[in-house]
Amino acid sequence: MNKLQQELDFLYSRINYERELNPGNEEFRFQSLIQLLAKLDNPHEKIRTVHVAGTKGKGSVCKMIGNAIAASGCRVGVYMSPHVESIRERFIINDRLITEDELAEELAQVRSAVLEVDDALTAEPDSRPLTFFEICTAMAMNFFFHRSVDWMVLEVGMGGRLDSTNICQPSVCVITNISFDHMRQLGSTLARIAAEKAGIVKTGIPVVCGVLDQEARNVIHEIAGTRQALLYQLNEHFSFDTTDDDSITVVGQMPNERQGVGKTPTMFSISGIRPSLIGKHQQQNACVATVALKILSTFDEKITDSAIRNGIASAKLSGRLEVFDFPLMRLVVDMAHNTASVEALVAALPKLISARQGCARKTLIFACSQDKRADEMLALLVPHFDMIILTQYANNPRGRKAEQLQQIVQAILTESADECRSPQVVIAANPSSSWDMVVESLNFDEGQSQFVCVAGSAFLCAEIRPLIKSQDDSLRPSPIISPRK
Repeated sequence: MNKLQQELDFLYSRINYERELNPGNEEFRFQSLIQLLAKLDNPHEKIRTVHVAGTKGKGSVCKMIGNAIAASGCRVGVYMSPHVESIRERFIINDRLITEDELAEELAQVRSAVLEVDDALTAEPDSRPLTFFEICTAMAMNFFFHRSVDWMVLEVGMGGRLDSTNICQPSVCVITNISFDHMRQLGSTLARIAAEKAGIVKTGIPVVCGVLDQEARNVIHEIAGTRQALLYQLNEHFSFDTTDDDSITVVGQMPNERQGVGKTPTMFSISGIRPSLIGKHQQQNACVATVALKILSTFDEKITDSAIRNGIASAKLSGRLEVFDFPLMRLVVDMAHNTASVEALVAALPKLISARQGCARKTLIFACSQDKRADEMLALLVPHFDMIILTQYANNPRGRKAEQLQQIVQAILTESADECRSPQVVIAANPSSSWDMVVESLNFDEGQSQFVCVAGSAFLCAEIRPLIKSQDDSLRPSPIISPRK
């Protein structure tokens, strides 16, 4: 067993709230993490930080902000979760993933500190071992500090208030749009979910808010006011317009100028912003990222409008409306795992399908976790496909049984007003089998192309993407088509 695998085995032996269905009554407390970071000489206190929470778009906003800071000539570390295929995806410096050697080195250093903290906490009541996500968070901060980054961008793992990343001391906080997700942990109303997300708001630290729901916005505004945090709200203090060429123009108030009796706010306008990430929702994410970057420019003059444009245009994310073009198939892989993210996917489908002429059949591969609203997601997706392949994860116990998903689909079809429409519905034992079904259905003799969409879960994407990339030459993707062609 090599050194990296030994270290990874230690890390994966820890409780992972991203993979456990029911973490019980245990909360995400900071006591253990504070002691761990102290052992590492508190690296998080020495790096200027952007902290990003939200239900939808926080990963995209993190990548846009990170790429823009890098485009300005600065070094920036971006910490993201969950990863799709490799844990290396969580630790990024200037759009470069941590190497295997660097990962092994960091894990070894942090592991020794973890064991010391575990020993020290043994005698304390209600103590618990450090979790997978806490260790990853500390490792990211340590890695970024020792690689001399100028900025650190942290994506919240779950919620915000009790998330491990909330130990940071940010220069700006960002809350992207909010919808229903992780309700068992965060609450069953948008107001309660918003309160958890707004837990990242710090006293006196500016907050950029991209939340659209009024109930959720009210909660965030109240918390920001209580903490005297200057708030920048989408469609109140900044907005965007879409141009004929699908670029956007962002208009808003300059940071630190909105408040003050008798002051006329200084406005800014940046045009020609073209997010490479596909979907109308990514335009909103680009707008939110732009305003956060304008605030950062007051700390670092190297972050120019040109760097903002270049960074947003270069940001890419695995599993977010990710397009692969094969000779006989256009394939879209999307991590949409809640109703709001599926709505964004469905809104993008017509353009994605029309960009590839002659798709004779449209196929959906779907799997989701037990705690997700499968009925709502499938009700949105089913009407757009001729064949529906339902499956369940091979490597994660959180998956809902494919037979349960089949019952949901049948109920949707029974209630449908379109009696003439009858998509084929099949079950695949696992994601690998579902991919085999798609490949076997390709008709090379007739040359008919098909459109295939993989959606429902990050875990499904993680199991499907390696299969896509390992195909033989006859199915290997040609260069990815620009989403604007």
